[in-house]
Amino acid sequence: MGKPTNAGLIILGLLLLAGASACERGIVKESSIIASSTAQFTFELSASPNILFATETRRDSSLIKLVVKDGGIPVKDAVVYFSVQTGPAMFSDYSWRIAVVSNENGIASATLLGPLRSEIGVYEATVIVSAEIEATAPQAYYKEVALKVLRSATN
Repeated sequence: MGKPTNAGLIILGLLLLAGASACERGIVKESSIIASSTAQFTFELSASPNILFATETRRDSSLIKLVVKDGGIPVKDAVVYFSVQTGPAMFSDYSWRIAVVSNENGIASATLLGPLRSEIGVYEATVIVSAEIEATAPQAYYKEVALKVLRSATN
């Protein structure tokens, strides 16, 4: 086999470039929050209810909600990451972290499930849930909310 010629290397390079341009790139939804020095973001994180009862047969649930506004105007399509930081709980998809997008009212929400009575050995526990907003700014937009889990004496 002989030494490759310059013409052969050029043809090979062109074929590689043509193949690379034919590759498709997946569509990634980017956050609608483009932060600037004049941005006036407010966001309120809540849990309703903020007390969960651990029974033997049913997981109690709480609606975790984050309201995102910029200068008092709701932010639609903001990407929000909810995470269980500590405690015996998970989201309705049985994960400890979930990504949701805010609606036209600036509300992003997820359902949190508490533990069964057999899954906690104490009479009460605390669950900390965080919300982090994806933004183009270098600073993080982060909040936490605490929920109490009480071990029920009955089913």
